[in-house]
Amino acid sequence: MRKLLKKDSWSRLSARLFPHRTQFYAPICSLLFITSLAAYWPIINTTLLSCDDYYLLGFDRIHLFGPGNLGSLTVIQWIFQALHPLFLRPFVISVWLVLSHFFATTPWPYHLLNIFLHAMNASLIFWLIVRMKGKKTTAALAAFLFVLTPAATGAVTWASASFDLFSCFFILLSICLYTIFLENENKRFYLGSLAAAAFALLSKEMAYIVIIVIPVMELLFGRVRPAALKDRGPFKRMALRSAPFLGLFLAYLVLRYVSLGTVLTGGEIYFTELDSNPLDSITVFLAPFDNNYFSFGIIVAAYIYMTGLVTVGLALVERNWSKAPSIRKRLLIFFFSMFIISLVPVGSRLIVGIKIQDLGLVRFLYMATAFFLATIAIALLEFRPKTKIWLLISATALAALLPFYFWGLQINNHGWEHASQIDGFILSEIQKNVPDPPRGAKVYILMQGGPAVTEVSWCRPMLEPAVRVSFDRYDLQVIQSSTNAYTGRMSQTDDGYLFLYDDKSMRLVLQHNPRV
Repeated sequence: MRKLLKKDSWSRLSARLFPHRTQFYAPICSLLFITSLAAYWPIINTTLLSCDDYYLLGFDRIHLFGPGNLGSLTVIQWIFQALHPLFLRPFVISVWLVLSHFFATTPWPYHLLNIFLHAMNASLIFWLIVRMKGKKTTAALAAFLFVLTPAATGAVTWASASFDLFSCFFILLSICLYTIFLENENKRFYLGSLAAAAFALLSKEMAYIVIIVIPVMELLFGRVRPAALKDRGPFKRMALRSAPFLGLFLAYLVLRYVSLGTVLTGGEIYFTELDSNPLDSITVFLAPFDNNYFSFGIIVAAYIYMTGLVTVGLALVERNWSKAPSIRKRLLIFFFSMFIISLVPVGSRLIVGIKIQDLGLVRFLYMATAFFLATIAIALLEFRPKTKIWLLISATALAALLPFYFWGLQINNHGWEHASQIDGFILSEIQKNVPDPPRGAKVYILMQGGPAVTEVSWCRPMLEPAVRVSFDRYDLQVIQSSTNAYTGRMSQTDDGYLFLYDDKSMRLVLQHNPRV
């Protein structure tokens, strides 16, 4: 009897999650996982780069399951204060803490986690479009474009960007659960949506946009309608349902203040400025290709092609808006609104304080990219004329991007792969030249060469923590710089070991030992 009850409960839950025929969900989601894994397989064993070793350096000092350490103040302090003085991301830090305990600095588990999360996010985009009454073709193309977009390489390839992936996952999950709640008024899905929003906030600060998303969903899919503007009941209901999410955000701010001693990042708060040059940010969405590895012609061609798709999509929406069903209008408005909302924390210094300056920082546009691609797919496929030829043209125009995106993704990852090779080579050579440096020794590393080693490259080796991890020595002082900063940080190197790395010749030379 208990088995029958459990089976019946599971069947009812499945019916609420997948109210339509479910046989296409599993194949599409499985294909998304396989595609994500195939696209990012070449980087599965790339060494940890940039700030990765900084986090693991701290993890290595904590034995999670050691005697008396589980739940100890040391572990809790590290989880809540391990990062930047302005970052509070305890959930992801906890995940990293467990992974580092079992795998130390072995890179593939961290990369595999990011690949899995990326596929999950694409699957949630697919599920959300179908759940909101969009066509399966629209949902599938939007999901596959997102899983293959070269704009995601910064978020997926860089192990530490799991902050962006986790926050996006929990925001999408919160939206999905709230969508079900609006349909059947089941409080369990409301609480699930609230819990997912909490995990999103504990993954990255940018998740505060959830307090904007819920009222938008109520306006579009709840019982609030323009015809009922004089009726205060629906608006009161919307306010009551949004209040717990606002309360959650306020509680998060209190936690930030208690843990970090601050609420905002400091300085002025900008709500509208996305970039010093807005064209750079627009180009990221239309042509997300690294100009260090792609010719100007290819980037321009991609820009023109995507601009053409956007233009055709806008023309179709304008022409067929009055004849389109209400649900399609709301579907388009929701995804476009989410695209705009996702940009708010990027251009704002409220909590986050980030500006997009180059493709290396495109991970901050990770979630916005998902909604941007979904909006284009919805405009082209949901507002097209009802003829097979238009379906074929629209679907082919979008599908043609898939192999181009796959190729672009591989090229964009060349920077990370090259930096990984440099990282491994330099670490091994330093250990050969200085197998046992004295306590408190200083190690200067001067980098010169291509974009993978310069100060402006985000996917460059971050050797300052990596050297300490490789020696298992936390007393070492490591200073890394490039040739354009030589007169600044490394003008005086007589008190340490000076290594010179030339990217063109792939050589590391010990210039001198400590002289003082």
